[in-house]
Amino acid sequence: MTMQSPPQRPEFPLRELDRERPAILDGIKVLDLTRLLAGPVATQMLGDFGAEVVKVEHPKDGDDTRVWSPQLEGYSGTFLAANRNKASITLDLKSAVDLERMKALIRRADVLVENFSAGVMARLGLSYEVCAELNPSIIYCSVSGYGQEGMFRGRGGYDAVFQAEGGHMSVTGSPDGGPMRMGAPVTDFTAGVVVSNAILAALFHRQRTGEGQFVEVAMQDVAINMLINFGMNYLVSGVVPGREGNNSPLASPTGVFPASDGDILLSCANDRLWRNLAALIEREDLIADERFKDNAARIRHRAALTQELNAVMSQKTVDEWLDLLIPAGIPAGAVRQFDTVYTQPYALERQLVTEIADTKGRRVPTVANPVRFAKTPVVIRRAPPELGEDNAEISRLFI
Repeated sequence: MTMQSPPQRPEFPLRELDRERPAILDGIKVLDLTRLLAGPVATQMLGDFGAEVVKVEHPKDGDDTRVWSPQLEGYSGTFLAANRNKASITLDLKSAVDLERMKALIRRADVLVENFSAGVMARLGLSYEVCAELNPSIIYCSVSGYGQEGMFRGRGGYDAVFQAEGGHMSVTGSPDGGPMRMGAPVTDFTAGVVVSNAILAALFHRQRTGEGQFVEVAMQDVAINMLINFGMNYLVSGVVPGREGNNSPLASPTGVFPASDGDILLSCANDRLWRNLAALIEREDLIADERFKDNAARIRHRAALTQELNAVMSQKTVDEWLDLLIPAGIPAGAVRQFDTVYTQPYALERQLVTEIADTKGRRVPTVANPVRFAKTPVVIRRAPPELGEDNAEISRLFI
């Protein structure tokens, strides 16, 4: 039997740390009591904008994701995804000594973010009311599955559960298949972005008034908000949407079509784009076809149109089609596997992936923050930390 070689990990250029460049949140001090993904994504984003973020973990095992597979140089890929630009200290908040250390940090912090189950922080003696007594100007953000109050208070949840209960799975997947969750943890990531946005707004309010405040984000609320036009279309029509696969319920032709060496996504959202596509593929006869005369007709006869386009699209490679479609202004893209997502020319030009060295010189990959500031750039000042890496500096943090 032939032994297969293990896959080769892609390597990227080493990025020098931005130790000296000013950033927009320089001087803002964040206590990060979060784990898994949503909370860490939020605090990493604040760190990317220059905030000093201290991740507070339990001494025994820290963030759950530290031990998840796969691993590189002792780091979990999931942990690497959401924990750069942070220090790490370990505190047992059930210990009276460590609780006092935590309170000392709270007195000097600008922001505290936690994602324990509802009521846990209060039982530890670190409710918002207690923290506001210690530091009236603190922004205290609680991230939970279903909120701090109400019928599901304290109920746990994960990304897939929020997708299910938020309606996403009912509109994801092929029309003749069962409900399907989105592959990437989109609710976790979106919730992280919402949390960081809320904290920035609260900091702006504090700058104007001097007031700190309590901020709450429930992930199920985020999942329901993520339905965007799908949800609003239901609210205005009462029509329950179904699964459309790669098609759009609003426009045709939109979907995945087979080229000779792969798949290509086309999106013709209006009649002008459809006419341009028909001319480009030398099938002007389709424009005159009553079944395809306008968008509504094309949606009704989607299967017939797809059959016509499949026959044409299979005659060229993906790159050949993109070389024709993109200059013509027709939205199109290659359906990529991960082994080309990060190494495609666009990603390389934008430096979307680089590698950074930790305090031991180990190189780990990192995916660039998508925000670009002209005057106060996004910074990468350190690699994700080892558990308790900064314990020796705890007394000097936030000074």
